[in-house]
Amino acid sequence: MTRAEWKESLGVALATLASQKTRAFLTMLGVVIGVASVISVAAIIQGLNQHITDKVRSIGSQTFFFTRFPAFTFDFDHLPQEIRMRKHFVPEDAEAIRENCPAVQKAMPILTRAAFLGGSNEVRYQDNHVQEPILRGAGPELVNVLPIYAIARGRFCGRVNFRCVTATHLT
Repeated sequence: MTRAEWKESLGVALATLASQKTRAFLTMLGVVIGVASVISVAAIIQGLNQHITDKVRSIGSQTFFFTRFPAFTFDFDHLPQEIRMRKHFVPEDAEAIRENCPAVQKAMPILTRAAFLGGSNEVRYQDNHVQEPILRGAGPELVNVLPIYAIARGRFCGRVNFRCVTATHLT
């Protein structure tokens, strides 16, 4: 393409843009919104991937959870009776795993009770109360097994009695 053809093409393009200002503006706006959307979605996906990677690293890639019910089960009434009647895990189960599985370095039961797991909770202290908290019970060695549960303030209250809590889930 010669210099004269470039000059003529540029003149025609500028004349068209000048005569069709609204169309040109809307076209540019569409391109800007499209590019911004693609960049935003890519950034969100990258952030979520990094968040999940960080969580796996903080828990440990060789950490396993054994639960009484299948993971992400929310409708317990439709589970087969065989699964609903499974026994609760108790501290002795963790001790048996440690004794019988030499490759296991740490094992402990954790009690979880939450509204979305089929229970109903309310915690009260004097005039304060919290509706539907997620309650977890474990021994003080929990911090060594799962460092993400480190206590910011306060202390562990001693051995948890798993049999005195009517929980629908142990994880």
